[in-house]
Amino acid sequence: MRKIAANFLCPIVSGPLQNGTLILDDDGTVLDILYGGKKFREHESVEFYNGIVVPGFVNTHCHLELSYLKNEIPEKQGLPEFLSNLVKIRSNEPGRILGPAIEAHQNMQRLGITAIGDISNSPHTVSVKNNSRITYHTFVEIWGNDPRKETEIFSNGIELFRMFSSNPQQTASICPHSTYSVSEALFRDIFDFCLGKKNIISIHNQETASENDLFRSNQGSLKEILEQLGDDLSTFTTGEDSSLIATLKKLPPNQNILLVHNTYTTDRDVIEAKEIHTSLFWVLCPRANLYIEDRLPNIPMLHHQNVTLTLGTDSLASNDLLSILEEMKTISAYYPEIDLKDLLQWGTLNGARALGLDATHGSFERGKKPGVNLIENVDFEGMKLMENSRVKVLL
Repeated sequence: MRKIAANFLCPIVSGPLQNGTLILDDDGTVLDILYGGKKFREHESVEFYNGIVVPGFVNTHCHLELSYLKNEIPEKQGLPEFLSNLVKIRSNEPGRILGPAIEAHQNMQRLGITAIGDISNSPHTVSVKNNSRITYHTFVEIWGNDPRKETEIFSNGIELFRMFSSNPQQTASICPHSTYSVSEALFRDIFDFCLGKKNIISIHNQETASENDLFRSNQGSLKEILEQLGDDLSTFTTGEDSSLIATLKKLPPNQNILLVHNTYTTDRDVIEAKEIHTSLFWVLCPRANLYIEDRLPNIPMLHHQNVTLTLGTDSLASNDLLSILEEMKTISAYYPEIDLKDLLQWGTLNGARALGLDATHGSFERGKKPGVNLIENVDFEGMKLMENSRVKVLL
């Protein structure tokens, strides 16, 4: 048994507890929480830490298999150019991919991440996940606009799904890459696959302004890049809807849907989206947004709209560190009006709910085994993260 106390203990399901104590079984299962008070009360064998004790972080959007691309793609060139560079330098050689993926995985463990929603287009990270203390949900990504290749693309996705879901300790699902990179036929295949089963969907959403241009007029820089990469968009269906709304109408209503990035999502998009789907999770990857588009989503608007927000890191192709705490610090630096308790919920329990892991992860509740992190160097008076705030894994 371990008893862990700190200046503040954040169960997430309730507000921060000053001088609270967390009691854990030997395997890390939460047994109880002792409410503190303004003055710490001594208990036998209590470990007291200076900082805030929080559950393990949940990273709802990562591309572990792209870890070998760190510092390979120039910053702030915009998504179309980023995609063009990514396709040109992407490798399928296991020897190049596996080592950096293992290192990135180990770093995420050291940075207090206990559950990850990871995008995969290849089997190269199967062994990493099968031998991991981190709980992974793998999103097997379907990508292709050529209807002639529909059967081949989806069959390959099914085979990859079976590989990632063969370990009962890890879960997987099939999802579209983005609003613009999947043919109508493949969207129907994904919809049919979801029938009668749980198949959490993750989709890249409104990461560039030209995404909406494509959907409304079949024009813009994103279309130009996609055609250069070999896509035939001559019959792309256009209309008045934004890319988000047009795509949500193609997705099944009975699944958790993670909308990733949302860099150009508007207030109107959010209102219309909530009318179409009731189980939406809006994933923020602010450091990747700054790396690619040099722009952040309208996070205060999303927060004001009371949507369920989660946090992701994206990949090392668009980030220099896969750290949920650093994502929180970035949001706090740009939007200091957002409370720390909200940031912590986005980075823990909301993410666990999005990935279907909230029975075990995301909060300090009896019977859960979420992991335990200590955030050091915190402004206790203002309850704010600081530039030198850091995470230490306690369990």
